[in-house]
Amino acid sequence: MTTKENPAGGTKARRYHTLDGMRGVAAIIVLLAHALRNTPNETSIRAALAVTMFFLLSGFVLGKAYDERLKAGMSLGQFTLARLIRLYPLWLLSLAIAVVGTSVTLLLGHGKMNLPQFVASAISALFFLPTPMPYDVGETMPLNPPGWSLFFELVANFIFGAFHARLTNRNLVILIVGCLMLLLIGNGFGGAHYWDFVWGFPSVGFSFFLGVLLQRFHRSPPITTRWAWLFPLALIPAMVGDFLQIEGQDFILMAVVLPALVYFAASFELPHPGPFELLGSSSYPIYVMHVPIFIWIIRLQSYRTGSTEISVAVALAFCASMFAIGVALDRLYDLPIRRYLTYRSSSSGKAKRSSISRAP
Repeated sequence: MTTKENPAGGTKARRYHTLDGMRGVAAIIVLLAHALRNTPNETSIRAALAVTMFFLLSGFVLGKAYDERLKAGMSLGQFTLARLIRLYPLWLLSLAIAVVGTSVTLLLGHGKMNLPQFVASAISALFFLPTPMPYDVGETMPLNPPGWSLFFELVANFIFGAFHARLTNRNLVILIVGCLMLLLIGNGFGGAHYWDFVWGFPSVGFSFFLGVLLQRFHRSPPITTRWAWLFPLALIPAMVGDFLQIEGQDFILMAVVLPALVYFAASFELPHPGPFELLGSSSYPIYVMHVPIFIWIIRLQSYRTGSTEISVAVALAFCASMFAIGVALDRLYDLPIRRYLTYRSSSSGKAKRSSISRAP
């Protein structure tokens, strides 16, 4: 969570390093799921649960950061601008890489998109919107597929900012239970493809606003212990393999296990939280950048060998490289740009450059 001054109270908000660590591990799990998909080995990685974790963490952290600010008079425009500054710089860079790669593919007469689909996808993606012209794969964000979750994240953010005064605890419970009932009807996650797009709304509605509700009831002071590592590490058995080995395990993990982990993890911190800070700072760059870069690798592999299959060693090497790239992008690109944009957007012109951190 960002360490910023609270305009309502003047005190500095606590940063939740253990939640940073969990967000980083979730991003790495998504990275592994996508990289290993092109290997001959079968994997059982639940990337959808990692996205659920992102929504939960986002609701928890944004609730902590903005509940009081919105009560104190922060406008919807100010809140929306803050969220766009947080998400857009890396998103724009990812689109640039994707557009160049897809353009080369089209010029060479390859690829699954035609020119109108490409242009429509690029223009809509600039505004975090699903493409109006899906091709046969049915991706809602074909140039950078993880963008589907950013669309739903911004939908939830808009509702949170626009209707904050009405989002009492009672109304949050009604909203969360309603979304849960819809998910029970839909019996699964959704949003990444047009055939399950509608289910993305209850998915983000349940997880994001449950995160908001959880933080309102969280009052525990931080406990410093090396055992804080257990919370990020607990995501591995939860999202890799068959953890519960029962029918409906994904739903139980989404509705019970992951929210409980977030709630209790917020009470624990490492004595030296540097590793969690590193995981947290690299999480968004890894998540938003890995697919456009990986597609370049797959295209080169296809041109060289005629196959898109890669070895497990190459996939793991890519994952390790993406972690380093994520750290570098955060420090050398994303953070400086967001500091500058926040400084420029300040109405008084006196925003401190140090006031922007890596989250939320």
